[in-house]
Amino acid sequence: MMASFQWLILFETLMLTDLLLLRLTRGRDRLTAIVMAEARGIRASRIFCGAVMAIALVGGLVIALSPEEVLFPWLLPVLIMVPAVAASLLFRWQRRAVLSLEAEQAPRKAVLDLAGEPTPQALWLAALPPLITAGLVYVLAAQWSSLVLRDPAPVPATTPWHDPGFKGLVSFLVFGVVWNVYFGILSLMMWYGVSRQYAFRRSQVQAAVALSWSQTLLMPAWVLPLWLRLSPIGLLVCAVSFAVGTGLLVRFGRRARRDWQASDMPPSSYRFYYDRNDPSAFGERGTNLGNPWNWALFTAPAVFLALPLWSLW
Repeated sequence: MMASFQWLILFETLMLTDLLLLRLTRGRDRLTAIVMAEARGIRASRIFCGAVMAIALVGGLVIALSPEEVLFPWLLPVLIMVPAVAASLLFRWQRRAVLSLEAEQAPRKAVLDLAGEPTPQALWLAALPPLITAGLVYVLAAQWSSLVLRDPAPVPATTPWHDPGFKGLVSFLVFGVVWNVYFGILSLMMWYGVSRQYAFRRSQVQAAVALSWSQTLLMPAWVLPLWLRLSPIGLLVCAVSFAVGTGLLVRFGRRARRDWQASDMPPSSYRFYYDRNDPSAFGERGTNLGNPWNWALFTAPAVFLALPLWSLW
């Protein structure tokens, strides 16, 4: 029962994230703000909010009332992917709506001359969050027998890696590592795959690294108290971690959003195109699906599909 409650918390958190995404993307740039302020944008927002709340209610009831043999091995992974599908449909609609504002303009060829340009020091910080999570998993494995679980197994496992509770906890932490990889690739793509003519590059890199660190701090901060009966000091550490992670998210996210709005990208930047001869991963022409950076960026989230099943091994 405790395992179902933990998956229910994850599912409802993801659905809440969808509502926050709607709020954040409504005014991320001038063109999106124009679209979302129109009658079609208001109507799309209401439909999206209604759909998210309906999915959260129905999916939550399914997770709460279904036995684990019904949730696994396929129903729960499908439900976990629903929030991502809903968000992708919203972004797709916004992209098409922006493109309808104006005919595509003649693109300027992106020239990625990076000679003599120093690599931002923030990029190196993107390598640390996965290592920190790996260290946390190592410490949990070493101290697992001395930790007090909220839902202990009837028969103690010989090793932590055979304990369903431990594997479930680690699956959540690995969920955060996947986001670390995604934001790390995004930071590299924004610096090495975007032309120098765009002033928002540096703030986007810093925001991607900050989001990676935010995930590393936020994920243990709310997962560990759900699995373990922590001491007051442990709860205080989780609270501080949550506050710092949220602060990073807000501070660098707002700065990146401000610089992105100031760039005033044309509607053509919302298109997808394929051009192996164009070194740009993103620019006024749009997102180049022929660029290897985008291959890595769009492939990384596929790992999410395997995470709910990993805890059953």
